[in-house]
Amino acid sequence: MWANAQREAMEQEFDKEAESLEPGPQMMATEGISFMFVWYGLIWSVIEACQKDRGLPLLGVFKADIEGISDPLRRCRNAVLHVPKGKELLDDRIADLVGGVSAITIRRIHRGFGRLFHDEMVRHTAENNAAQALADPAPEA
Repeated sequence: MWANAQREAMEQEFDKEAESLEPGPQMMATEGISFMFVWYGLIWSVIEACQKDRGLPLLGVFKADIEGISDPLRRCRNAVLHVPKGKELLDDRIADLVGGVSAITIRRIHRGFGRLFHDEMVRHTAENNAAQALADPAPEA
């Protein structure tokens, strides 16, 4: 939910900044880029939680995408959410992610989690409804 809010804020800012945004170190100080890297950090938090103990099925291409970006995404999250040691505007951990991982892959993972969480919600709702029906049978007419 919070990762999605950051993604939406990023997209709105990119729409506003589109014509004035020029590649280079100064773009790192824009709101759109700030939202993007916080979004990336939040995606890593979701990945980490799901990998550890949530019991959610991370399978196929979805799993391969996650495995392919786990290390650079984790390192980027650390650069974004912890004060960097150096004085450079662009931390190497951020540059490694941006230079080596496709934004399309990150969006695909984001959408994959959206589908996974939706499917889990539907499954839990069905289980709860079935349990409720067993606990409270309909009165006989």
